[in-house]
Amino acid sequence: MARTPRSTAKRPGPYYQKVPEPLVYKPRAPAPSAPPTSLPKLTSAATTARWRTPFFAVAGTFAFGIALYGTALFVSTRKSCSHANHSPAVQKDVSSVYDDTASSFDADIGFSEFLAGIMRVRKRLAQQCKGDVLEVSAGTGRNLGYYKFGKEKGVRSLTLVDLSKQMVDQAKLKWEVLNKDKKRAVDIPVRFVQGDAISTMPPPPEKTKGYDTIIQTMGLCSTPSPVDLLKNLTRHLNPDNEEARILLLEHGRSYYQWLNRILDSEASQHADQHGCWWNRDIGEIVEKSGLEIVRETRKHFGTTWIFELRPKQAGSIEETKH
Repeated sequence: MARTPRSTAKRPGPYYQKVPEPLVYKPRAPAPSAPPTSLPKLTSAATTARWRTPFFAVAGTFAFGIALYGTALFVSTRKSCSHANHSPAVQKDVSSVYDDTASSFDADIGFSEFLAGIMRVRKRLAQQCKGDVLEVSAGTGRNLGYYKFGKEKGVRSLTLVDLSKQMVDQAKLKWEVLNKDKKRAVDIPVRFVQGDAISTMPPPPEKTKGYDTIIQTMGLCSTPSPVDLLKNLTRHLNPDNEEARILLLEHGRSYYQWLNRILDSEASQHADQHGCWWNRDIGEIVEKSGLEIVRETRKHFGTTWIFELRPKQAGSIEETKH
């Protein structure tokens, strides 16, 4: 009997093994990156569109402010002040204003002095002081943090005098705060006196003939008799010390007449508010006092005056101006 040929087809069954499919390489997906820390840079057009509106708003406001300020200056300079007498002799005494402004004085002028660089000038003048030092028109003690104390080369004693009791009280509080710092604490005499710089000043603690340095910052503008004040300070310098000096930081008239017209037009209002006649000719006051100018510096269009003075004597030092 003929045999049926065996089929070559694979039969299903428990012994059937499926041929595995060939491996196909699939690239691994990249790990997720950290979220961006900043927004993607905008294109030039997008940046322009984004900033156009606020830029023009700020620029417009600024331009309007400048125009308004310029108009005010122009109006001020056109005011007729030529007939007015700006001598301190006819300016009323406004020193009592400081009794009311003592508590807010530092806050009122601190930022403007910082912007104008006045604080740097205060520091430079205070660090020139040595020996027995008298500060008149001391106010709230804005120079206290700048003195270099030391019995040998620095400040040996410091006496602060101001006409306003309220200002003297503020200076005392400031000194208490400064002197709490052990690194800055000093063991030299520091005195606070209410008094008029035109009258008799207290002598130095060691009862010497006078002071080695007298400093006044922003005081000639508030006294009714600035020439008499300077003459009185001269009498309180130590006559035995050839290096005894009077140091002044003042504000007054400018180099420029257009600016002087502004100062003149607003002088009365400024004096009533701040206790200061800011349109005085400081150079003329110094000249009338009879003091010799060792050094003179002016800043801010000439409205800030800085002096190193001494009593006139034979063989005087040549005046130095900056």
